[in-house]
Amino acid sequence: MKRSALVYNNYLTSNPGRTADAEAQANRFFGGQQELQYQGELQFPLIREADMFGVVFYDVGNAEDSLSAITGHLLADFGFGIRWFSPIGPLRFEWGFPLNRDPVYHEPVVFEFSIGTPF
Repeated sequence: MKRSALVYNNYLTSNPGRTADAEAQANRFFGGQQELQYQGELQFPLIREADMFGVVFYDVGNAEDSLSAITGHLLADFGFGIRWFSPIGPLRFEWGFPLNRDPVYHEPVVFEFSIGTPF
């Protein structure tokens, strides 16, 4: 039985700051067999000559064992970032802000740095 878990960045919503300790304290399993997610983003040029772009995004979704449980508890976030297509490869600096966060599982702001393209 495979369990899915949605995570920020590529961004989503399920619990980027969740630790094993927080999960044990909540006595709740993480993820589920069904997932529902939507990701929308708008990328725009910041400095064309340097191949640097800005991005704004909105994500919504969750992973649970049934679709009815998911639709009753969708998590959402929005954010912004900078993407630079540098000589060593794409660099991504992004900040996400959970909209309906649970303080046990979610940080108020999530910073993500990555090298390379998402897949």
